[in-house]
Amino acid sequence: MKRPYAILTALSLILLFSCKKKDTPAGTNYGKINIKISYRVDTKPLAFDTMIYVNQAGHSYAIERLQYYLNNFRFYKAGKLCYTANDVVFLDAKKDTTATVSINMTQGIESGKYDSLTFYIGLDTPYNISNSLPATLENIGMGWPDVMGGGYHFIKLEGH
Repeated sequence: MKRPYAILTALSLILLFSCKKKDTPAGTNYGKINIKISYRVDTKPLAFDTMIYVNQAGHSYAIERLQYYLNNFRFYKAGKLCYTANDVVFLDAKKDTTATVSINMTQGIESGKYDSLTFYIGLDTPYNISNSLPATLENIGMGWPDVMGGGYHFIKLEGH
């Protein structure tokens, strides 16, 4: 009685490991997305720690910190959602005055023209839970205390 089960198990394993992965159609090019981000106030590059900016009310101000997350990237072609990437990207404008965000698509992203790209500034709900991100200095510094609701700041913009 044990022999039929052994043969059935062996056949199942052979079938499982003999399946081929779906081949990429000939002529389809896949790549990685790099998004270049630069920071400007009006038309000038962002300068930190200096009182050179004036708002519409005539008050001078300076920017000392700009840190934030990007998340939940969505790529559209012909008005339809084509690809999603839930990468969580932390950016510190003071360290990276011109940042390049690399999005690692699980299966790559087909080259071509896209209508639009959308993303969150901040974290989508599943990621905005205390200690859900790796315990890096950046992520720890962006955390809200649990007594205040926990999760993470979506942006820190500080200045005078």
